[in-house]
Amino acid sequence: MGRLGPVSDPELSSLNAALRAEPDPRARAKLLDIDYDDLRRTTRRIQVGVFLSQLAVVVFVALPITIVILAASGHNEGLLVHLMMEGLLGVLAVNVFILVVVQVILRVGRRWRIEAVQLAAGIVQPALETIGLFVVIVVLRDSPESVVGIVSGSIARGAIYGESAASIIRIINKNPRNAAWMIDQHRSLPPTATALGNSVSTVVAAVAGRALTSVGLATLLWIDPTLVVALAVVSSAVSVALNRLLFAARFSEGMLVLWGWAAVQLAFALVAGRAL
Repeated sequence: MGRLGPVSDPELSSLNAALRAEPDPRARAKLLDIDYDDLRRTTRRIQVGVFLSQLAVVVFVALPITIVILAASGHNEGLLVHLMMEGLLGVLAVNVFILVVVQVILRVGRRWRIEAVQLAAGIVQPALETIGLFVVIVVLRDSPESVVGIVSGSIARGAIYGESAASIIRIINKNPRNAAWMIDQHRSLPPTATALGNSVSTVVAAVAGRALTSVGLATLLWIDPTLVVALAVVSSAVSVALNRLLFAARFSEGMLVLWGWAAVQLAFALVAGRAL
């Protein structure tokens, strides 16, 4: 799959004009030095891998955690679906808000150095996730069943990350006015974050790791909401370190940091859960 370096604004404008004039998506991909069929295969494999990884996180991690929390809290009644949905919708609202904020940062930072944009996004995203989850948990804490939706719904962060990585085929197909700029952004990303890297395993590993960290974060905050500040600070620090490693092509070390942070959170949640 071809790759181009970041291009200048005049070049982007010229490329956008050429893309807008071309009705065939394969021809548009060729203008971008991208093999359309190769990209489509990679995207499909990423989507399947992301779905299976998210399903595994819910079934083998999130749901067992919620069962333990409900049992520890003395909840022995039937689960009310509307309360579980309230927790799920609260978490989804948090993730949509974060997505909007990150998009604003990307737009505002179009003329910043890519390192500055990633630093800002790396700090803001986990901090907002932590604070948003804290607010949802405090509001719904009197409804124990909501923990099912909150913890399970936390995989949304990983799902959004995976969808973003697979989105370039949609950009080529839909051909929005700023398609060249959007694809240029993908070219600046590490292969853990874009189908252009042609590395399905690294994308899926990153998605699963982010889902696990979010599940661990939601669990810890449910057990002890007073950890919100500490978790926001540490999560942002881990995110910045992860971005630096990934953009330096140190992918194995980056995955070690991501999955290690997930393991630490889940281990602390296990210890704290036993004390409930």
